[in-house]
Amino acid sequence: MDTHPSPLFFVPSPGTFLLASHVSFSGPCRPKKILVQVAGNVVAPRGVWTHNLTTAWITFKYVRGLSIYGSGKFDGQGFDWWTCRTRHLMAVQFCDGFRLSWVTFANSPAKHVTVFASQWVVIYGITVTAPWDSPNTDGILIAQSKHVQLMASSFAAGDDCVAIGTGSYDVNVSKITCGPGHGISIGSLGMGGTRAEVENVRVTDCHISHTMFGARIKTWSGGSGFARGILFEHITFRAVQYPIFIDQYYCGSAIGCPNKTSNVEVRNVQFVGLVGTSTSDRPIRLECSKNVPCRNILLDHVVIASTVQGKPASSSCYNAQGYSRDP
Repeated sequence: MDTHPSPLFFVPSPGTFLLASHVSFSGPCRPKKILVQVAGNVVAPRGVWTHNLTTAWITFKYVRGLSIYGSGKFDGQGFDWWTCRTRHLMAVQFCDGFRLSWVTFANSPAKHVTVFASQWVVIYGITVTAPWDSPNTDGILIAQSKHVQLMASSFAAGDDCVAIGTGSYDVNVSKITCGPGHGISIGSLGMGGTRAEVENVRVTDCHISHTMFGARIKTWSGGSGFARGILFEHITFRAVQYPIFIDQYYCGSAIGCPNKTSNVEVRNVQFVGLVGTSTSDRPIRLECSKNVPCRNILLDHVVIASTVQGKPASSSCYNAQGYSRDP
């Protein structure tokens, strides 16, 4: 029997509190639950802060049963960082049973929330806001984690609203509003010739508006591993440039990337009940590797209209094996 009460860290409201430097909360902790209630606003200092031992402004590590909740906001004031792409706003690492709800995150130097090496995670009702042109400001990155639920949340960012990285297993994303940004992505995977594994991911009942991408899988040439058992279902698009995109030639470098023979295998991917509009005349792009083609790709009841006058919607399909069902 646990005789330790659940400790509470409280940020009161009204109030704005400056957190002038990096802070790290490290476990293990005796209590089974650690509560952080954020009612007020917590802001980072303007300008570039230096701390060579961290990549995040706030870090939670080895804190089991951590729950962060409330109507307050974390503001990273990351404007001066957006040419650097380095520091994240909040990093959660090795925190099994993590809960995050209702909190707002804004203007991160890079990614707003990263969840790494954690399991049985529930994230509900959060809001992320950053300008559309703020680079690398993903809403949330999930990696090396399993049994994750992300629900009923809103993202407006300069990069992926939701990114699901390598090591992710049994991830459910539902009722997400995304835009502006780069949509909901699996990846990127296989950067620098690394092995990546993503399996059993479900993205359902989402609305994606005024983004560059919608439902996307992106892998680097030269990587290995797999992305499989992925479902995108009941998603509506509004003015999305590329609503459906499998890109096995992803390159995040401005100087280009050489094509290599190996790649992350993409298979057993379903796009079901995806509807809406695209600002491109080619809203569906399945661009798979010649050496490691995509397999068992299903497009079922997908209806996407182009808003480009005089050009009907079409698709591109390279090295993708599968089938489609008409509405």
